[in-house]
Amino acid sequence: SHTKMAASKDTVFTGWMSKQGHVILNWKHRYFILNRNTISYYKAEPKDENEAPMGTIALSKAVIYQNVWAPQGYYGWMLKTSSGRTYPFRCYESAHRESWISSVRGVLLALDRKETDIDFSSQSTGVVSRMVR
Repeated sequence: SHTKMAASKDTVFTGWMSKQGHVILNWKHRYFILNRNTISYYKAEPKDENEAPMGTIALSKAVIYQNVWAPQGYYGWMLKTSSGRTYPFRCYESAHRESWISSVRGVLLALDRKETDIDFSSQSTGVVSRMVR
């Protein structure tokens, strides 16, 4: 189902998943919006871009765990952020999990490239550094 909200041009992917809480480890049905550097989540599909999310996950240097155990009928995966915090998710269809993972992977690759360019653009050793890596 396409989003009714005024999706910003930075929106990469959206949809419903379950997310495990951090303090109380129960699973909550949430609406997620992936953009170019974060995933934000909401209790319901936001009406417009200005609606504040319940939470935001920073994606820079995050790691994807593709196949995380889930009960029958769910498809688990997980993100671990650069701070070490883990975000377990459950999708309701296998194909939906694959779409989330490939979309997040695309964002991570773009972020990684952007950071590489920032790291080296101001240094004369940029070419050498990049070859050594």
